[in-house]
Amino acid sequence: MRTALVQVGILLCGRGKPEDLAIIYRIEDEEARRWITAEARKKSGLALLEEGPNETELSQVPPSPEGIIGYVTTGSFSLSLGEGHAVGAIPLKQYLDLQKQAQRLRNEGKSLVKVRNRDETICRTALIDLLY
Repeated sequence: MRTALVQVGILLCGRGKPEDLAIIYRIEDEEARRWITAEARKKSGLALLEEGPNETELSQVPPSPEGIIGYVTTGSFSLSLGEGHAVGAIPLKQYLDLQKQAQRLRNEGKSLVKVRNRDETICRTALIDLLY
């Protein structure tokens, strides 16, 4: 089980487009809570009215090298979806840990990760799902 890889679908929550060989990072609980709050405020239209971290500020937080859990194999922008999406690979154990984190954070079973393209310093938040 330690060496098993699973294929995951990745949907970016905001702007951006994941490229091939982008890096997938796990998010610690506290940072995940800030991302969830920022996304909820953005969707409700309160992002401009209230104080607090926004997507731009959170995307500039540098990820730790120990947080790397996988890589994007194919990434692009979908015109039909209207957002960036990708296919990647992560270890099964990391996927199960992300599912436990989503339950802890009561995030409706949505696992959050950060994705960073190789030539950029900005990380984007994304949702991952297991591909069958």
